[in-house]
Amino acid sequence: MSRRLGSLLVFALLFPFIITSCSDETTAPPEGPGGLPGLVQGNIDPNAGQFEFTTEVTCRPGDPAVGFFVIRGANIQYDSVLSALEVDLTVTNLTRCSLPEPVWLTFITLLPPGVTVLNPDNGEHGPGAAVMFEFENDDGMWTPFEESLPRMVQFSVDPGQGVGFVARIDVGTEPSLGTIGGVVFRDDNENGLLDPGESGLEGHPVSMVCTDGPEILWHTRSDKDGHYSFEGLHAGHYVVTKDPVYCCVPTTATTIQVLLAEVNGEVGSFMDGHFGCKSMVVPPVITVGDGVKVSGVYTSRPGVITAAVIDVYKCPPWGSVGDPKPPCIMP
Repeated sequence: MSRRLGSLLVFALLFPFIITSCSDETTAPPEGPGGLPGLVQGNIDPNAGQFEFTTEVTCRPGDPAVGFFVIRGANIQYDSVLSALEVDLTVTNLTRCSLPEPVWLTFITLLPPGVTVLNPDNGEHGPGAAVMFEFENDDGMWTPFEESLPRMVQFSVDPGQGVGFVARIDVGTEPSLGTIGGVVFRDDNENGLLDPGESGLEGHPVSMVCTDGPEILWHTRSDKDGHYSFEGLHAGHYVVTKDPVYCCVPTTATTIQVLLAEVNGEVGSFMDGHFGCKSMVVPPVITVGDGVKVSGVYTSRPGVITAAVIDVYKCPPWGSVGDPKPPCIMP
């Protein structure tokens, strides 16, 4: 009996020529004509014997043919000597496309806070940790219906504790380049921290500039869960900025500076670039034809409203740019 793992977003394919460099003459962020940008999130239950995680994908943007990638997990057990939850992972290509190896799984976020990957293949143990899948047919291509050999992954957690994650599949490129990312979130208690239960905000613009060499500007927007990322980055100094959004008051610094260092040929990643927002009530501009809400005892005649209390709010949607629902939350 298989157990479905969490909720699905999407998988990403990053081909080797789709990278950006802090020192090269690159003019675009790492997004791909050959790629399927996105993330996958889920939870590993220590009491589950196995699970299967399936997603629909297309081989190329605009291609009407739909296929599947499948992640399977088996032999979930706890190693009391290492204090680690262990799981054997495999990936299967159920598309009609042959994709270039290597195939990697890169963990963007790990929960609970402090959980690490004990046996990564890229030297990163926290966010940015990656494991590589090998195949019995070592021909350099991940062909249709080909399943990888099992790859055992060890997560450092307490006994009985599960592991939550946001991860990405990379195909055809070594994950030796760095990633900068984080979450744009609704800061309900306005403490400037991303607390459990605080939701991500979709569609908020984030920009980044590399200050080592040509000052190339990257732009992106947070996804439906508030996540954003800039990938394929060389070692260097970067400045990340949460750009202003109407009806959103920052509760954190809107600019952060990140230094990605290279150790033994591997560029580190920084995934804690979080930006908080709170709601803001904006005085409305009322024009003829607008609907208004009043309370109290009032009288009216054409063009005039007289009332003990008049409360009028006209504010963009709270939390999502361009989304007509829900209305702003008023104090």
